[in-house]
Amino acid sequence: MHQPLLGEKIVQLRKGLNLTQDELAKKSNLGLRTIQRIESGRVMPRNSTIDLLLDSLGKDRQSLGSNMIKKVSLQSRLATFFLVPHSTNSKLHSVLQTAWIAGIFYFLILIVEDGLEYLVFNETKIKTIWKASYILIKIWVLVSFTLFMRGFTALSKVFENSLLRISSYLMIGLMIGIVFSDIVKLMIIENGDLKVILTISKSIMAGITSLLFGVVLLRLQDSLGILSKYAGIIEVILGSCFIVVYLSPLALALLVPATVLEIIILYKGYEFINLESMGDFQNSKNNDNH
Repeated sequence: MHQPLLGEKIVQLRKGLNLTQDELAKKSNLGLRTIQRIESGRVMPRNSTIDLLLDSLGKDRQSLGSNMIKKVSLQSRLATFFLVPHSTNSKLHSVLQTAWIAGIFYFLILIVEDGLEYLVFNETKIKTIWKASYILIKIWVLVSFTLFMRGFTALSKVFENSLLRISSYLMIGLMIGIVFSDIVKLMIIENGDLKVILTISKSIMAGITSLLFGVVLLRLQDSLGILSKYAGIIEVILGSCFIVVYLSPLALALLVPATVLEIIILYKGYEFINLESMGDFQNSKNNDNH
């Protein structure tokens, strides 16, 4: 997460005190490389790191300005949520546990969503309560799917695969777009042409993103096992169906086995981290006994 404004402010404050980057690094007990990356805007430092820098420069958070504080805080939280900073095994373990549980919830709520979607878009008279329920369900789908996909960002940390992380972000972005599109479609349901355009656009974007995610899963079968291969094949097929648009009903049907396999993959990842943590604990215990 880039933060050029923060970097520029640190440079300004440092130069105002006639300090070199090396001198600031020593004064703040931070690495020179860390200072260089912060000032260039290539990293989003943690709040504790920002406080260390400001203290070394004789400043406080108020010197950054209220708008920048809010922006830094928001970006820092987003970076932490999506595991951008270094993550411990315990953190990855917790994220993966939440992910596979959220995956089950997402899978179940899709059934309710399909029922409401049929009611909302096929009934001539739509009650306000159904519209409100549909929007609420869409929000829950987005939340559960985001937590579900966050599990794959955790796996990208475990297996050091940046493509898996990027494709997971794209899948989350896709879902944000789908939810927004469906809510807009609900509001303009009487405009048939716009409704068709939104449906086609959503299908094509879903196809491209799913295709990419499937290819990444296929390439990770050596790390994630045979389930990753099967999930990848299904994602590639359903992605292709979405792109064709008129085959999107088949793609929706394939979402069921794809989601089930991906939940199992996350659960296996959760077990892997659990066993690794237990192994580290046992090794530590044996070392203490020696």
